[in-house]
Amino acid sequence: MEYYKQSSSEVLKQTNTSEKGLTHSEAKERLEKYGYNELKQNKKSAGMAVIPRNLQRSNGHRTRNCSACTTSTW
Repeated sequence: MEYYKQSSSEVLKQTNTSEKGLTHSEAKERLEKYGYNELKQNKKSAGMAVIPRNLQRSNGHRTRNCSACTTSTW
């Protein structure tokens, strides 16, 4: 299923469709057979939740570096 490595005509043939797409009845049949084309998201790392964790990590490093500078004698 590495469609990106194949020509468009090969993919169309393998997926049993054409450049015109599916008819309404074909689309309905495939939806019933395969379900919706969607990805399940992991609740812990979905969307913007990842960004604050990354900022906290980088903030911790900056804080440590800054505190090291303030405690040293110039």
